[in-house]
Amino acid sequence: PTEQDYRCITHLICKVDEERMVKTRTMKYLMSSVRGIPIVCDDWLRESVKERRWIGFEQYLATGDAVCRNRPKHWLVKAPSLFAGIIFVLEGIFTPPAPSRRLLTMLIEAGGGCVKSLSDLMAARYENLERPRHILIALETKSSPSAASSCIASASLSLPSEILSLVQTVSVTNIFDCISFVKCPLQANEIFETANSSYDRLA
Repeated sequence: PTEQDYRCITHLICKVDEERMVKTRTMKYLMSSVRGIPIVCDDWLRESVKERRWIGFEQYLATGDAVCRNRPKHWLVKAPSLFAGIIFVLEGIFTPPAPSRRLLTMLIEAGGGCVKSLSDLMAARYENLERPRHILIALETKSSPSAASSCIASASLSLPSEILSLVQTVSVTNIFDCISFVKCPLQANEIFETANSSYDRLA
């Protein structure tokens, strides 16, 4: 799918459980979430057909997903700026089941974030760059533990200390968890709590 395909979505209809929790975090679900698109259960469609008109969707909104079962009420408004002021560095090959670099970039930019390479980041002139809130180096989940240390070590050679202090390494799955919780970056205890979350079927 292209960015234009996702921009055409006005509502996303998902399969939910009895508590209206979305069962699977697909890329359509994540992209709709980060863009503040209403995510509703299929009852909304059935009732609209009965009424022969589009009825209000508020009471049919999904209330969360398998990772975050109580999504904040303000997510429709807050989600589109979730990654604002955050620079992401994507480090890894990103082969299946991980999403592609292109899809990750689309997802991050939809949430107001910026994607740069590590080399671009280290070459930047920070006196002319607006100070970011955070710099998140996103590693493929299956990357070796040494990959995070290597990235930080490389960054420390060129980044000013005041910028280096903003650097944090996360997994790609943690980015998805941020979307589920409508909070970025997550605190250490929240990352621990979502450590068993997965890519799911990112179709």
